[in-house]
Amino acid sequence: MAEVAVLVRIYPKDTEKVDELINTLKEQLKPAKIDAEELAFGIKAVKALFYENEEEGSSGLEKKLSEIENVSNIEVLNVDMLG
Repeated sequence: MAEVAVLVRIYPKDTEKVDELINTLKEQLKPAKIDAEELAFGIKAVKALFYENEEEGSSGLEKKLSEIENVSNIEVLNVDMLG
């Protein structure tokens, strides 16, 4: 079964808790890469790369992310087929 690389931007409900959100994502979903991203005027988001199976794709990941506390909105930036 093929995998897809899903790059997402995750907007927190509370921008003061971005580091806490990053730690939660690392523990629960184990992203391949994750960083805080400064957008503008002190607004921060989390940019993360996940590897998911092709069947689940970005929609399954979006569902998992939306269930995490302090996640306000999710933006899928890119989806690439691997292999």
